[in-house]
Amino acid sequence: MSTTSSFTQLRDLHERESLATLLDELADQLRTAKQYHELFEVLKLRLRHQLELPLLYDDSGDELGEATRGGLERGLLDACREVGTSLFLDGKPSEGWMYLRAIGNRKESAELLRQVEVTETGMDELIQVAIYEGVDTEYGFGLLLEHYGICNAITTYETVMPERSGSEQQAVAALLLNELYKDLMSNVASDREQRDASAPEYQSLWELIDGHDELFEENAYHIDTSHLAAVTRFARTLVDPASLAKGWELSQYGQRLAEMYQQSDSPPFEDYYQSHGHIFAALMAKEATEVQAALDFFRTKAEQVDESSSMSNSREVYIDLLVRTDRGSDAIRETVRLYPDVIPRGLLSLLLEEVVRTGTYDELLDFAEQREDLLTYGTVLALRKQNSAQ
Repeated sequence: MSTTSSFTQLRDLHERESLATLLDELADQLRTAKQYHELFEVLKLRLRHQLELPLLYDDSGDELGEATRGGLERGLLDACREVGTSLFLDGKPSEGWMYLRAIGNRKESAELLRQVEVTETGMDELIQVAIYEGVDTEYGFGLLLEHYGICNAITTYETVMPERSGSEQQAVAALLLNELYKDLMSNVASDREQRDASAPEYQSLWELIDGHDELFEENAYHIDTSHLAAVTRFARTLVDPASLAKGWELSQYGQRLAEMYQQSDSPPFEDYYQSHGHIFAALMAKEATEVQAALDFFRTKAEQVDESSSMSNSREVYIDLLVRTDRGSDAIRETVRLYPDVIPRGLLSLLLEEVVRTGTYDELLDFAEQREDLLTYGTVLALRKQNSAQ
């Protein structure tokens, strides 16, 4: 329909039909023209007419009844959903998210985001909405890895992910781990083949490097060592056995690198790859002796903390490892021992979860009462009462 005939039809409807019909036709024409921002304005007009309100918003102070207010709110959300969805499907995710954000259904938005055609010109917009707006972080990092590489993805992870939920961190960490592990294994396998053309195929990085120190002679390495260190650290967040095994193999590879490539970090990760190896070995829980060795290692680190230092997280790492190896009661007892004054809030949240899971309330209650921590004491009591009622 031409612009002229559109105007003519609207003028005819104005003369012959109801206001509702006029607004419906205007909305349909804007849908056809894909003028979605303008459509939103018309949907608001139609909604106000349906609710018998003035078409134009008037902030003069008139009070709406509860039913009218509820209808207005629901109608506006419906309008946001229609316009936001249309913009997503039209390949404009940033504009669509402006409307769908109000609905708060990220799962719905993520499904729409994955329907947007991936183009070179639209790539940055997709990544912006997926990662930085948090609509579908895992999908966004997949695009980032595929089109911009692991270096960019690692930098983005460091910037964005520390503030995200544990499940989001784990999903992205697994992507980065699998990508780096695949590249490293391929590079090491190529090195082995060059040295021995008859070398068999291998199923893991560990099989490739175990007993083959010649791979590391003359300061040799097979992957960017800063990427190796970063991804090894990210992998600490993971829980599935396959990922933990890969993290452990990365730590074993890192320990074999020349001194010039050895990463160092604040305690308890001064000996970076050895410390990480202990964590992965404990979480893999292949042998009880390995779990105990790791706990002994980090307990020693925790007890060596200089109380005046604000840089060490040795105690937190130790307590976290106790929790993750199903030693929740020990974690509570050790926290009380290592933090005689105040338990950090982040660590306290972890302990409260363990208190509920294990049903061991008394020790934390005693700690809170002795230190006159009314908030913690009351919180633990409330958790116990809620749990006993279930």
